[in-house]
This record gives sequence, structure tokens and C-alpha cells, in this order.
Amino acid sequence: MEYIRLCILSAAKRKPFLADPKFLKYKGFIISDEADNGIQLWY
Repeated sequence: MEYIRLCILSAAKRKPFLADPKFLKYKGFIISDEADNGIQLWY
């Protein structure tokens, strides 16, 4: 079985040009890293 791997950017506070963190959490994504400015890397 082959898996698709995907990383996506989001922010602690919702921004129109980044993904919604609530939706990512609902879909099973996990935070991998977070920058000082609040940008988060989800996988």
C-alpha cells in the first residue's frame, strides 16, 4: 500500500492565505514545527 505524504502551512491565528488549523486538526494532521511568528508546519 502506498501512502501520500503532505505538509501544509497554517498559523495559530487564522490568516486568509494559510490553511485553517481547526480543519487540519479535524482531518488528522499534526503540528511538526512552529516559527516565532506563529506560522505552523503540519503533516
